[in-house]
Amino acid sequence: MVDEISQSSVVIPFATYNASNENPDLIFEIRKHIEALFSPKKGAKYSGYTTLMNEIDVIANEARSLGKIGENSAQTYLNMKNCEYRFFYALKTYIPLLLKNEKFYKCAFGE
Repeated sequence: MVDEISQSSVVIPFATYNASNENPDLIFEIRKHIEALFSPKKGAKYSGYTTLMNEIDVIANEARSLGKIGENSAQTYLNMKNCEYRFFYALKTYIPLLLKNEKFYKCAFGE
């Protein structure tokens, strides 16, 4: 990875080649939690779920392949930052829409 801090055992990297339960990255962990929260409730009111998960998969594939395609370190860094921005934008866009369908959200925020 580009950032030295990503090698620390206390910091989870944004993207890791072959992410899994044994070798997680931030994308893997967040995707797993989103799936646990919303996947069982698939249906018309959760239509954003599929779109969000597809966007996460596209970004994950791109981010996990960076640094292996002959780019210099600066270009890899910029491309990774672009993936991070796109990832967080997708979360910011879809998670509120999914939460609005949750009973606790409706009770807490009166929507």
